[in-house]
Amino acid sequence: MASLSKMFLLPLIIGAAIAVCSVGAGSVAAAEGKTQDSTVKAGENKDGSKVADPTDSEGWKTRAREYIMDRRYNDAVKAYDRATDLKPNDIVAWFEKAIAFRWLKKDDQAVEVLDKAIALNPGNAEAYKVKGRTLICMERFEDAVKAYDKAIDLKPADISAGYNKAVALLFLHREDEAMSILDKAVVANPENAEAWYNKCSALDFCGRSKEAEPCFEKARSLDKNLLKKKDENEPYDYEQILRERQPGGFFPDSD
Repeated sequence: MASLSKMFLLPLIIGAAIAVCSVGAGSVAAAEGKTQDSTVKAGENKDGSKVADPTDSEGWKTRAREYIMDRRYNDAVKAYDRATDLKPNDIVAWFEKAIAFRWLKKDDQAVEVLDKAIALNPGNAEAYKVKGRTLICMERFEDAVKAYDKAIDLKPADISAGYNKAVALLFLHREDEAMSILDKAVVANPENAEAWYNKCSALDFCGRSKEAEPCFEKARSLDKNLLKKKDENEPYDYEQILRERQPGGFFPDSD
């Protein structure tokens, strides 16, 4: 079986808000190239036409999402700045601004913005999950574990937070704790290919290839296309994410 360690470093959650570790340098360079000479002016759409109400925070958020789909992430940040200036307590705008910063690989700014979103709504687990994944990419693994612990406290049934906490624990060489999380996941979800794949990847990452092989075969038996999906390593399609998310944006309602 080929080594899966490299794949394990990628985000483990299918359908999450962002693929935080998989944004290629080429994509960032392209985005920065596209935004180098562009500006966002009050009262104008991105094509230069006038908007009906430049003081509408929702309009700025809509425009920011369009910029994200166009990979104009710097312009997206500027549009979200307009939105939060007009409506400082808009947790959706703060959260989505953090997503734009992640695509620009400006992780410090992303964490700062996520902290603002969390301060506005400390009961929302999703913000802690995205913060944890950002911290992993910054190699701040202890802080990432703390963020995931908070997400798990808020939503104990959300196994995706546990998967990513296991990633941080592995980088901290706390293998027993990581494997305990992944063992519980396959017991609780024996027909879930992703759960078996995550355990396989973790074992392989730890150099336990012989133990990883049966998990790999189990994952493949449950989903024959799983490896093809993993090999693609493509960033998430923002247009699809926007279509799938509720009208409020990326940020789900707090329980």
